[in-house]
Amino acid sequence: MKDFVLLDGVTYNINEYLAAFLRKPIAKTHIKYSMENGDAYAASVRSEGLADDGTLKVLLSNPADSLKNICWVSLVVAAEGKAYLDMYGQVTVDTPGTALAQVQKFSGSSNTSVADSEYDGAYSYGAPNLIYSFLIPGGTGVKTVGGQSTDAELAMAIPGRNVLIVLTNKAGSAKDMSMRIVWLDCETVGV
Repeated sequence: MKDFVLLDGVTYNINEYLAAFLRKPIAKTHIKYSMENGDAYAASVRSEGLADDGTLKVLLSNPADSLKNICWVSLVVAAEGKAYLDMYGQVTVDTPGTALAQVQKFSGSSNTSVADSEYDGAYSYGAPNLIYSFLIPGGTGVKTVGGQSTDAELAMAIPGRNVLIVLTNKAGSAKDMSMRIVWLDCETVGV
């Protein structure tokens, strides 16, 4: 008889789970370990002169056959003026967007990510898919400085899942806006 552990709705064989955990060096953080093994990646996009109420959308997808989890490390958003930042989970891709160039965070590695990243496609999503909403403050007059937001909470997308980030210009005029995502390709255990 096997013992199992349930994590995030997924059942793992406890022996496989512990063996995978113990293979990781205890002295290093998971992020540093992943970076040194060539499993850390980044992608960014900038929209110059994004119209008022215009959106910049970035989709990070983990293909169903990837055999890895995508571990979200950080999101950096910069906007010249006021903007809304919304994140949606498990959206439908109606029309694929433009592929984002993915940068390997360890210059000594030739690994490529299992994740697919794109921007400005057409997607179906709504309130049931909303993970969170955030405001990037703006300003007025000669002291308009816009804002920058960094989200450093860790999240995970198992194979077959995706996350859509939508940045909406609410400055009242066209503004430059950008996003940068950093993630890790992490081992799946017991899948």
